[in-house]
This record gives sequence, structure tokens and C-alpha cells, in this order.
Amino acid sequence: MPDRADVVVVGGGCTGTSIAWQLARRRAGRIVLLERDGIAAGATGRSSALVRQHYTHEALARMALRALHVFEHFGELVGGESGFRRTGFLVLVGPTDVAPLADNVAMHQRVGIDARLLTAHDVGDLDGRIAREDVGAAAWEPRSGYADPVLTTNSYAAAARALGVELRIGVDVTGVTATSGRITRVDTTAGPIETGAVVVAAGYRTARLVAPLGVDVSLRPIRHSIGIVQRSDDFGHARPVVS
Repeated sequence: MPDRADVVVVGGGCTGTSIAWQLARRRAGRIVLLERDGIAAGATGRSSALVRQHYTHEALARMALRALHVFEHFGELVGGESGFRRTGFLVLVGPTDVAPLADNVAMHQRVGIDARLLTAHDVGDLDGRIAREDVGAAAWEPRSGYADPVLTTNSYAAAARALGVELRIGVDVTGVTATSGRITRVDTTAGPIETGAVVVAAGYRTARLVAPLGVDVSLRPIRHSIGIVQRSDDFGHARPVVS
């Protein structure tokens, strides 16, 4: 008997697992999630996991506001833990970028985000240890902070599984087939799956998987350097995330 699913989700990161959970909540039928390596094994597991709303595109800002609500009520809405910690989020800019920052804060306020424009003096009141000699202004989001990306993703995976999503770990997707403009099959290292819908949330691999379908996704991996330091015992309470 052929392997069939109503929806196949490719990728076991935070995006893929949360989409699978949302589909299951909406009773989208039989949902299969495929992950090549492990839950949160890709970019998710290496994320600094900032929970912020500071985006220049209004659509992204609105999405981030809704996501913040989920993190604030994660146990109630999803179940499990996300490791979310509210510390506040600061965006510092120089004197030449004050006007664009003010416009961005105004947009955030218009869509309902708790965002405020601060002076360099205000930043010092928040945390006097922040260097602000060249700061022209700052955007401040008191409700933002950071989460644990691996914990969050595993919680989404567990919640999706509890709603009937089948998680197949160690299965790589080798291709997606469409016939007459409709998805018909997902090919994997464990055999084909017949399906009418596929969600590709495979990070930088997404572009390669959908290119044969004539879909151009402008994604490319960029390597970033991240420094990790151990704070001293006398560092004090959690400080704002600063960008």
C-alpha cells in the first residue's frame, strides 16, 4: 500500500514543528513531518533565540507581535516550556539614523507593539553599563527578551505528536514532484510519500528542494560568528538584550 499523507512538512526546526502543530490543531488530516538529522539540529539549534518585534516590514512586525503573545503564554497555548525570559530589547543607533528609527517605532506603536523611542540618557537609566557615547537614540521593547530554541522546538514537536502528527527523524527528502501544477509526491530516502500538499521549512536547503518546481526562493546561508561568555556571579539580574 502506498505511503500517503494529507500534508508533508519538511524540516524539524522551530518553523517546521510549529507549522505541523498548527496544521494538526486545524485538523488538516494526516500530517507527516520529515527531519533529516534531529529536532532543532539545524539553524534553530544555533539560534540566539531573540524574541523581539523590531522589524522594518510591518507584516513581520505584526507576526512578531503575535509570536510574542505565544511565548508569554506558551504553557497554556502550546504546552511544555520555551525558556522565554523577558529582559527587554534595545536597538541602538547613531545620530544619523535617529529619523528612520523614530519612523519604525511609530509604525510599531500603530500596530500595537509596546515600543518606545529613548534618548541616550534614557538608555543610561536602563543600564548604566551600556556604552552610549555615540548613541543618537534607541528603540526599547520592554516585553521582549529571549527563549531557548531547542526547548521551544521540542515542545512544539511534542505538542504536534500529541495531536497525531507523525514525526519521522533521520529521513531525508530528495525531491518534490508536481503534476499539472499540483503537488503529488515527496521522495525520501525511506521511499515516496503521496501527498497533495507540502510545506518546505528546511532552512537554506529549501531553495534547492523547490527549484525543480519552478519556485525561486532567494535563500542562501550566511555564516555568523557568535561569542559566548560566562557572566560573573555579581553580574546582577537579567539585563536588556542590546542590538
